Amino acid sequence: MVIAVVDEGGHLKAFRRMDNAMLLSVEVAQRKAYTALMGMPPEAFGGMIQDSPVMVAAIQSLPRVLLVGGGLPNMIDNALVGAIGVSGGMVDQDIACAQAGIDVIVN
Repeated sequence: MVIAVVDEGGHLKAFRRMDNAMLLSVEVAQRKAYTALMGMPPEAFGGMIQDSPVMVAAIQSLPRVLLVGGGLPNMIDNALVGAIGVSGGMVDQDIACAQAGIDVIVN
């Protein structure tokens, strides 16, 4: 697994790559975290815009955005303070690991 934590400006604040994690997951985890800065999980944002070809085309042109599950916003007192992105497993595993990370940060 690869875990990336970003602040509200998208700056990398914490990063971990487990031994033997795929190199591609380094970029994917960071992109999932950055995308979650929209205030929702990347897959939820993707679902929201899927019926708008203009929005889909616009999002695909942004190099740091990835609409795949495994990113979660970090909200404290209803304020977005950052996000976490996880890559390296199946999407449901990435989502579960990201949620575990948020749970540790918030609690």
